[in-house]
Amino acid sequence: MVVASIENDSITLIDCEDDKFVKEVRVGAYPTKAIFSVDGNYIYVCESNIGLDCRGSLAIISLKNFEILTRIKLGNSPVDIYCDSRFCYASNFGDGSISVIDIINFREISVIRIGGMPRGIIRIGSKLYVGDNYNNSLMEIDVKSQNKKVIPIGGEPTGMTLD
Repeated sequence: MVVASIENDSITLIDCEDDKFVKEVRVGAYPTKAIFSVDGNYIYVCESNIGLDCRGSLAIISLKNFEILTRIKLGNSPVDIYCDSRFCYASNFGDGSISVIDIINFREISVIRIGGMPRGIIRIGSKLYVGDNYNNSLMEIDVKSQNKKVIPIGGEPTGMTLD
């Protein structure tokens, strides 16, 4: 298990089989999300820098030595990420955009402007689904065409999971 600790600027790894602390790794300011890569070789950390006068980033950490391999600059206050084997998508809460990151070549390849305050994000097939806190809605975004559809849901949506 990996846990992002926003106040400590760190992530913590836990061995769930033995219920034991494994390691704490210092990361950038205000990490809001940490997930394992699909292949199990990396940890991706969404470093929000929320409240600071700088852009956030995606840190890529090797599970071999727990070193930060690189940081990819994102938008203003990224708060959530969704990754597959090729791309990572980050919701930039502070500037109403989604960063599309090529995780093989370690670079942001495009930005999708959606407005509002995007939070939770997942991808299902060719669609991204992003909760918009400001407009109390769910945005459906076609990844290729970037066409958008608004689904009103109310109540500041913050997170999503897929079953």
